[in-house]
Amino acid sequence: MMSGPSKVMTTEALAAASWSDPDVIEQLRAAFPSYGVEAPAGLVQERVDKIRAALARLAIRWRSLLPKGALGLGFQPAAPRHGVPALLAE
Repeated sequence: MMSGPSKVMTTEALAAASWSDPDVIEQLRAAFPSYGVEAPAGLVQERVDKIRAALARLAIRWRSLLPKGALGLGFQPAAPRHGVPALLAE
């Protein structure tokens, strides 16, 4: 299991990624060492495709709120891993 600092740095690397880039996996694998962490085992094309689809759905929702608005996304602090699969499955 990753330690707190490792989780933070992994999250930073993932957040900085250009998810629309077709080579995002290769770019992330090259970037992780500069963050001092290893690439997660789940960094596979199927997962990237699900993340891209979720980001596209969120972008559509965001654009529908123009000129002002906010997206409401659920988060369960006691079980944060439960929120991500739900978001990816929408």
